[in-house]
Parts: sequence; structure tokens; C-alpha cells
Amino acid sequence: MHTGHHQGAESPIAQLRAEHDVILRALAVLEHVGHQLEGGHTVDPAVLGWLHDFFSTFVDRCHHGKEEQCLFPLLERSGMLREGGPLEVMLREHEEGRAFFRTMALHSGGARGNTVRAIKGYAALLRAHIDKENHVLFRLAEQVLEGEAQQELAQAFETAEDEVGPDIHERFVAELAQLEAAIGKAA
Repeated sequence: MHTGHHQGAESPIAQLRAEHDVILRALAVLEHVGHQLEGGHTVDPAVLGWLHDFFSTFVDRCHHGKEEQCLFPLLERSGMLREGGPLEVMLREHEEGRAFFRTMALHSGGARGNTVRAIKGYAALLRAHIDKENHVLFRLAEQVLEGEAQQELAQAFETAEDEVGPDIHERFVAELAQLEAAIGKAA
């Protein structure tokens, strides 16, 4: 049973916005690592491993997974077109982000220059993507999805999170705070 992060009266769209806030914090850490790599510094392999885990699990499997498997299909059923509209743009950007992420090679010691370029591209893409979702797609979703649809979406999100793993949000948020504190002390 799901035990965590989305208890209470928070709407599913508010949950996605809150996840965006966490993702933006992790992007700042990723960009810090990119600057270190660009400057020729060594980066702790544990930090690289954590970033890889965060962006593949929290961002792609959990957050994007909930959007692609739960929110977007519900919006389509509510009349929003996939082709030629915001859903098509969001899905394309998810794929572009996955391509950048594969190029980053955070845990495999990939070529530094390619990794730095991929980090910069990924961060710029995700920041713009989050802005579009927060200010366009999510506002549309809040207008289209009411009452029963909101409840259906909340249940679908809970199921999707349970499939990724128990307390995944809490773990990543706590670890991110520790990483941010360590980076702040090292700066």
C-alpha cells in the first residue's frame, strides 16, 4: 500500500507541480556537477550514481510515467488532442530528455565533453518543459478534470507510485537535501 508523499487533500496536479520543485532542485545539483566536470574536477562517483538513479527513477519512471500513463490518457479521454497540441509537445520533450540522459553517461565514466553538453541540454530542456507544464498543460488539466476525474487520477498516481517502489519520493527528497547541504558546505 502506498504510504507516503501524496497523502491529504493535495490535488494530483498539485502533486506534479510539487515534484517539479524537487526536480528543479536536483537539476541545480546536476548543473553543479556539470560545472565541476567542465572545470576538469573529479566528481564523487556516488554523487553521479545518485543523480543517475534520481533522473531515471524519480523523473522518468515516476513523474513522467504518471504523466504518460495516467494524466495524458485521461486528458485525451476528456477531449484534449494528442496530435498537434500540448500533449504531443510534452511527449516529444520527454523523449528528447531521455536522449540527453542516455548521452550523459553519469555512471559509466563517459567522455567528459559529451557529458557536459548533455547536462546543459538536459537541464535547459527540463527547465523549459517544466515551465510549459506548470503554466500551460496543468492549467488546462485543472479546467478539464473535475471531481470524479481528479479522484481517478489520484488513484492512478498512487498505483503508479506503488509500482515504482514504496516511499520513493521521501527517500529521494531526503537524499537530495543531504546532497544540497554537502554541496553548500563544499562551495
